[in-house]
Amino acid sequence: MSDLARGAAFLACGGGGDPYLGQLLCEHAIETYGMPKVIGLDELPDDAAVYVLAMHGAPTVIIEKLFSVEDFDIALAQLEKYTGRPATVVMSGEAGGFNGLLPIAIAARRGLPVLDADGVGRAVPEAHMTTFNANGISLSPMAMANEHGESVIINARNAYAGERVARAVTIEMGLFTAMALYPMTGEEARRASVPEVLTISLRIGRAIREGRSRGRPLEALFDTLGTIPTHAHHKLLFDGKIVDVDRETSMKGFTFARYKLAPTTGEGEMVEIMVQNENLVARQGGRILGMVPDLLVLVDAETIEPITTETVRHGQRVKLIGVSVGPMLRSPVALEWFGPKAFGLETDYIPIEELMHG
Repeated sequence: MSDLARGAAFLACGGGGDPYLGQLLCEHAIETYGMPKVIGLDELPDDAAVYVLAMHGAPTVIIEKLFSVEDFDIALAQLEKYTGRPATVVMSGEAGGFNGLLPIAIAARRGLPVLDADGVGRAVPEAHMTTFNANGISLSPMAMANEHGESVIINARNAYAGERVARAVTIEMGLFTAMALYPMTGEEARRASVPEVLTISLRIGRAIREGRSRGRPLEALFDTLGTIPTHAHHKLLFDGKIVDVDRETSMKGFTFARYKLAPTTGEGEMVEIMVQNENLVARQGGRILGMVPDLLVLVDAETIEPITTETVRHGQRVKLIGVSVGPMLRSPVALEWFGPKAFGLETDYIPIEELMHG
């Protein structure tokens, strides 16, 4: 489970929740209820009742606010009651140390299979920023619940409006809520999901651990990424130290931050990373090193352990790794929803493999 949490945190680019909490949640659920079956998209019946589960809010809040797996079970139960379709499969909305592992815990508790897929293959800060939405799957009806057992059902005219209403609920509920959303059929899930995200997370996490035991974690990671077609383009973008952290948890339920990294040698230009829950863009001087939706991952310089947004601190020795994503995340519709301009960046999307060789 630690390998899975580590790999999911890597794909999450700083967001997606604390991997340690996700690991504990899953280990407790599996110890109590047993390991759920993990199924691929090709095993999904056309008429399956698929529900997406996610944490909604700021990653910095989850490490301070009490929650339990029951909060997510309440949200799922409310959505099942509303749609009249009991869940036959659950899945994650995104990769992440918490969000990517959460459905495993619910699947164990419910005796359901969990789908080896999600809605973006990385982490994103808003619920409409998914391949589900980009492929015409409705975000709503959706259900939200908090630690007091209070719940809300939301119907919205489109996914963007649904995110706005859900954000208002999350703010009122303390900047963290449990969410069940994107109810869909098996046929719709096959068409709109990013496949094998749990498998890829496990492979990445295992590669880092095994490489660390041999004293070559970065090389082991890159060897594994090279065998995954969607992540075949990858590069060490920067090696340095965190010299400035400007971070705040906004009342809109996001963690915004800017980090400055100085070269390890003390010579050369600094790198600045812009963050909204996840690492969005990295610049060195006037040059862009990488941008969303490609992966920008901060890792510990020695262990290559992924560093989450809420744990970045002044003085950390880090490496910045850039990794490509697959065509589902690079389609014109997908880029409209979670490309650079969706975050107010005044630049067209440039694939990381072009920036690497530009």
